[in-house]
Amino acid sequence: MTSVPAESVLPSAGASEVRVSAAPLRGPSRGGRLGRLVIVVAGIVLSQAILYGPSLVGSKVLLPLDILASKTYYMPHTSETRDFRPQNRILSDEVLAIEFRRRFAAEEVRAGRLPLWNPYNYCGAPFMAANNTAVFSPFRLLDYLFPGPWTIAWVQLLKSVVGALGAFLFFRRAMGVGFWPAALGAWCFPLLGFLILWRGYPPSHVAVWLPWALYAVDSAVRRPWGWGGAGLAIVTACIMLSGHAATGAHVLLASGLYCIWCLFHDHGSRGITVSLAASIAAAVAGWLLGFGLSAPQNLPTAEYLRTSNRVARRQEAKVEVGSIGALAVPQFVLPYCHGASDRWSRYLIVGNRQEGAPAGYAGFLVALFLAPLAWCRTSERSRTVFWIVLGLFAASAVLGIPIVVELFSYFPFTLLKNNRFVLVTAWCVLALGVTGLEALRRGEVRPRRWHVVPLAVIVLLGAFCFWRAGTPPPGVDSLSQLQERLRINEEEALVVQRWFTWMYIISGVLCVVAAALWLAVFVRVRWRAGLLATVALLVLAELIATSYGVSPQCDPALYYPASAVPVLEYLQHAPPGRICGWYCLPACLNQVHHLRDIRGYDGADPAHLVELLALCQLQFPRVEFHRFPYAAVQWFPAVPSPILDMLGVRYRVLRGVPQPSDQPLVAVLDYYVVENPSYVARVHVPRRVETVVDKRALFQRLIRRDFDPRHVAYVDAPVDLPSSCHGTARIVAEVPSEVTIDLDMRTPGLVVLSDLWYTGWKAYLNDREVPILRTNYALRGVVVAAGKGRLVFRYWPESFERGLWWMGGSLIVLMTWCVIVRVLLPPLRRTAVPLRT
Repeated sequence: MTSVPAESVLPSAGASEVRVSAAPLRGPSRGGRLGRLVIVVAGIVLSQAILYGPSLVGSKVLLPLDILASKTYYMPHTSETRDFRPQNRILSDEVLAIEFRRRFAAEEVRAGRLPLWNPYNYCGAPFMAANNTAVFSPFRLLDYLFPGPWTIAWVQLLKSVVGALGAFLFFRRAMGVGFWPAALGAWCFPLLGFLILWRGYPPSHVAVWLPWALYAVDSAVRRPWGWGGAGLAIVTACIMLSGHAATGAHVLLASGLYCIWCLFHDHGSRGITVSLAASIAAAVAGWLLGFGLSAPQNLPTAEYLRTSNRVARRQEAKVEVGSIGALAVPQFVLPYCHGASDRWSRYLIVGNRQEGAPAGYAGFLVALFLAPLAWCRTSERSRTVFWIVLGLFAASAVLGIPIVVELFSYFPFTLLKNNRFVLVTAWCVLALGVTGLEALRRGEVRPRRWHVVPLAVIVLLGAFCFWRAGTPPPGVDSLSQLQERLRINEEEALVVQRWFTWMYIISGVLCVVAAALWLAVFVRVRWRAGLLATVALLVLAELIATSYGVSPQCDPALYYPASAVPVLEYLQHAPPGRICGWYCLPACLNQVHHLRDIRGYDGADPAHLVELLALCQLQFPRVEFHRFPYAAVQWFPAVPSPILDMLGVRYRVLRGVPQPSDQPLVAVLDYYVVENPSYVARVHVPRRVETVVDKRALFQRLIRRDFDPRHVAYVDAPVDLPSSCHGTARIVAEVPSEVTIDLDMRTPGLVVLSDLWYTGWKAYLNDREVPILRTNYALRGVVVAAGKGRLVFRYWPESFERGLWWMGGSLIVLMTWCVIVRVLLPPLRRTAVPLRT
């Protein structure tokens, strides 16, 4: 328990008050504090420069762009790329989706528009509401100012500095450790397995706020009359705005459990007091205000997720990543023991390293040398127990711990990917390691009998690693079996086996180093300062070496070269119409050329469109439609279907040599394009309109081979229209959140816009609002009268507008809170200051 300056505590009922003349506690001078801050930041920058230096100076781009040269992706096949293997194919989302979200957000903001709607994928879909677009994230500001690809590395540096400084403050002020242990913990934080493996993904942008959330909770509970509650509100808002609600839920859950521990630790023996009530109120108010401040993001996201195909699957208990079990245990200290996903190795168990125990890695020496020493700090024994329990709880989804893991099968945990909760496990191990280093610094470490246990574990682990170095990779008995299992040739199998051999040799050497450090503790080494420096350097060197090369850095020439695919350049200037690839050009690569696709990947998948496209599978049962269950339509094939005609798919993009019967519109290199003669214009007037309310009956009509969207449209509400409608409509102006259509109707009719129907869109006919009908299950339709006119669709969701009001009210409350803390409370602190007894 750290001491709290007396002048920061208000009088409270239940505490014995002793009036004293409070003198300020002496600490480092302002110059000393600045010098220490420079040291901490310099250490953070140095490690990031070692990992991502070429991208920081602009000679590389911090993206796995070589994935674009993979078969069926983007780059044309040549003699150089025919047998190409990317550095890490698992990171494809960074190139196929995440970078396009960043680019689109920057384009819209720099054009003076809020990026509310993305018209390029899914026949249009909410953009900001997808949450992982992080439109309001503090880290997105750099992208808005400098939208080029080199900004990616600088955003990585910025978030590392932000997260590490939060870790330093937590270790220094909440845990009360010395400067050097806190600094080492700060330097290690950006190198945790989760932040390395998820570096280019939205979860890492949220994860860096974890130490800030814990520090704000600690301040709110222990100093409820200070800045802690207001700080917690700001941190909570940053968590919810940074681009991944599920990871934000995990961070807030961890901070909530820490809050409970703080309350019991500080107030458990005193019962219910005014001080306890104030602490609870400060924490709860901080969280509520944080949700209010982030409401413009939270409310549209909640609205969108209610229509998400992916969330619906989770609610049906369809777990995307299951428990690994006992195989995951060694990965917390040897993250490569089951392989890797790069070109020189293979991952030999189910899933991938991102979704498993390696994301909970905090360093071999931290976990097996420093963390056990935390038990030597008797004054921190309660917090040590808390970190151990929390770390095991966070790892239970991966380890499959009985009873505990069953908790994650209940709502609302079913909405999350709970295997990613190992982020908190990595943090707990790091916090234990910092506590152990502080015990070593203070000379509190004395040889104990229980020290034999971690030493024995290290010795046995080292023996296992050296034995494994001389055997085939885990799970196989011979080189031929490895070839058969991975479907690779003998040369590739030899490369994989050599990789595993060296990995286990290096792991064995680490075990020797850790054992030597334990022996140094046993013999009571007197040169404690030298031992501390040695441990710190070894810990940092190991974490940097483990992290090096995990995030590929590629030549800027590979950054989506538009001229590399001439057929897509051709389509960019061709008559308008949506495109779809045949097992190639996965979404969202169409955005390189600002083409419109019916496919997409935003982590949610709008259920109405997914269900509509799923009907095609009934017409083509032998075609593979879903390459990845979690991305239902990312690789959807351009099958010849009336449903795709209805969605305006005009161009089918294919790879290889065209057949004579294909009659390609254009063919260059190994790409060719076939025009669909039966496509329907994006805005059209069907001849006849029928009302079909029953979903099953509607689907039966849509999958009929003779269904023609030009002749008939199905709506979900009664309409009063003639049996034969005639007229024309054409789009005359458009931005992502507004479509303007000119009408020339000879009879009343239904104007159908083949864009996704979604709440938040409003239609105005000659400046008068008219209702939008859900047409053909997933599209938009508006009933119009005969004659000429103008129809305008605008997207401005009410959930976003309510969020703005909530944010405004929360800002007023937060500012009032800050004024009270800054102006009204200091006089009270000066008049009466209680001491804790």
